[in-house]
Amino acid sequence: MKLPSGESGVEVLVEVLRSEGFDDLKIGLDEGGVAYHVFTELKEKLPKATLEPASKIFREIRMVKTEEEVRRLRKAVEITEKSFYLALEHACEGVSEIEFARIFEVNVVESGGSPFLTMFGFGGRSAFPNCIPTNNRLRKGDVIRFDGGCMYQHYCSDIAFTVFFGKPGERYKKYYRALAEGVKRAIEIIRPGIKASEIFRVAVEHVKKHGIPHYKRHHCGHGIGVEVYDPPILRPVEDTVLEEGMVLCVETPYYELGFGGLQVEKTILVTSDGYEYLSTPLEDDLNLTVV
Repeated sequence: MKLPSGESGVEVLVEVLRSEGFDDLKIGLDEGGVAYHVFTELKEKLPKATLEPASKIFREIRMVKTEEEVRRLRKAVEITEKSFYLALEHACEGVSEIEFARIFEVNVVESGGSPFLTMFGFGGRSAFPNCIPTNNRLRKGDVIRFDGGCMYQHYCSDIAFTVFFGKPGERYKKYYRALAEGVKRAIEIIRPGIKASEIFRVAVEHVKKHGIPHYKRHHCGHGIGVEVYDPPILRPVEDTVLEEGMVLCVETPYYELGFGGLQVEKTILVTSDGYEYLSTPLEDDLNLTVV
């Protein structure tokens, strides 16, 4: 097959469609992932084609991953975890969230990834859900909450860690253990055939049962792939049935102003008879880590 010679992505796509005889057919377009000027250019260069919105179809197809996609997702998680722990080695009184984030992102790049989601919150700022790093500095008695990931060969990671700098109070330990139990019990029921809404129900139920009776969430995780939020979303109204090859992030964040933010999040592959961790197993993180 002759390689396309177009100078832009649109020209290459048009050339391939014409060479395959597809330039006068109905063509599904991922309208959520392209700029408007791309749509208009395609319409102009393919006057006989009918362009139809197909974002929903593409996202449904992408829910089940190939072996190569799983390899890339596993590597993205590996890079994120390694980079977090390397940053954690620099935990000391006075280090800022920005400095922590910089160490994390340098390690991501050196490991072959691309930073795209880096959230560090120390102390009271850990209670902000989307905690963009600032000059806020670490002090004894602070929670360190990380939520984020990287991209590796176009595939995303999204995991979370909570660490305590100093000696944690009993409430921190109790709440963290409750969140970990919620993720643990939710992961244990993962298998083909179960509804995404059931994973949500089990996660919330066990967080409440193990120490946070007032716990509320609108979702407890999501699929992940080329988008950080692939379907299905693990929420109470999501009836999508799990299939072998889906990759899910299962999470139980808790945010309380004046107290802090705590979060457990793991990445799971749905297998033929259950699940497999792509991140480190939760058994390694059932109790609050102290540095």
